Amino acid sequence: MLRQPDVKPIADGIQDLLAAEAVTDEEVVGVGEVYISPYIAKAVIEAPLSHVSSCGLKQVVLGRDPLEREVLWDAMYRLSALYGRRGVAIHAISGIDNVLWGIAGKVAGLCVA
Repeated sequence: MLRQPDVKPIADGIQDLLAAEAVTDEEVVGVGEVYISPYIAKAVIEAPLSHVSSCGLKQVVLGRDPLEREVLWDAMYRLSALYGRRGVAIHAISGIDNVLWGIAGKVAGLCVA
C-alpha cells in the first residue's frame, strides 16, 4: 500500500486514493484506482469468507476469467451484501472493475493508460 509519510489535515484527497493492480495467468496487468480510504477498501477486498453474503472481493475474482466483467461485478455485489450497498463496498467494487477494464483493453490490443 502506498502512503504519504506525512498526512496533513487538508482536503486534497491524495492520502485517500486506493491504487489496485491484478496480473492474469497470461501476465496481463490491469491497474485501477478509486478515491476511498485505502485501509477500509483493503479490508473489504481482503476479508475472509464469513457468510454466504460476506466475502472479500479478492476471493470473488481470484481464479475467474477477468474478461467476464459483468459476471464478476454481479458476484462481487452479491457476495458483499453484508458490507452495505453503498459507500465503501461499492467503491471497492469500482476499483476492481477499473482493473478488469484495463485487462480487457490490453487483451483487445487497445491503448490503456
